[in-house]
Amino acid sequence: MKLDSNPLDTATCPLCGEPNHCATAADPNATECWCEDVKFPAELLARVPESIGQKVCVCQKCLQNYQEEIGKIDLSS
Repeated sequence: MKLDSNPLDTATCPLCGEPNHCATAADPNATECWCEDVKFPAELLARVPESIGQKVCVCQKCLQNYQEEIGKIDLSS
């Protein structure tokens, strides 16, 4: 059996590499996190590498950047 020499960094956003400010990543005893009340678009989550999907939180900045990005897309065509 091969051991993974690179443990999963749950405190880092998988999209930008910056801290994701996940309360549960910082403290396993945390009962709340900013992301619990947020609906992450499937299109944004699809950008997360499959190998770490649903294991690491996307940060607020990447969520905001995505929302701004889709707001600039002209859907009237």
